[in-house]
Amino acid sequence: MLLLIGNDVVIPKKDLVAVFDYNIHLASPTRKFLDSMQSGVRLVNLSDPGKERSVVVTTEQVFISSISCQTLKKRVETAFFEWE
Repeated sequence: MLLLIGNDVVIPKKDLVAVFDYNIHLASPTRKFLDSMQSGVRLVNLSDPGKERSVVVTTEQVFISSISCQTLKKRVETAFFEWE
């Protein structure tokens, strides 16, 4: 099952590790994590400046999305139940 995370980007649901609110990036450990992903070219920003809403962590990359955590959660749950 695929999950649309923004800007026509889809990821396999099985590769999803975590989704968290972008505003939490102000916390020091999260900021360090995002900085390390950016320096390793594993961070992909899918949102326009100022419209960041969530961070999607997969097994391969980290995405900054303009879609809220709540909406992504609903999409994951809906996709899960439709598949079964």
